[in-house]
Amino acid sequence: MTEVTDGLSTTLMVGEKRINRRFLGQWQDDDNEGYTAGWNDDTMRRTSSPPQPDHNLPFNTGGRIFGSSHIQRMNSVFGDGSVRTIGY
Repeated sequence: MTEVTDGLSTTLMVGEKRINRRFLGQWQDDDNEGYTAGWNDDTMRRTSSPPQPDHNLPFNTGGRIFGSSHIQRMNSVFGDGSVRTIGY
C-alpha cells in the first residue's frame, strides 16, 4: 500500500468483469478459469476502455474489460476499502 502514490481512495483494486451472457455455463475465452487462476485474462481486466454492460453477441468474449449485468453501473472496491459504483 505504501507504493500507491495517487491515493488509495482513487485506486481501483477489485471490480466486476464484463462477460457474454449468451455463453453462460459454456467455455468463454476470458471466463473459463476460476478466481484462483492468478494472472490470467479471467481474473485481470484492462482499464484502457471504460466499463460496459454484459452483452449477448455471437462471439464468446467479454472484451477483457470491467462491467456487469447491473443497469448503468458496476460495483468496485478501492484501495481504502470503500465500495462504490462506477457508471458506464
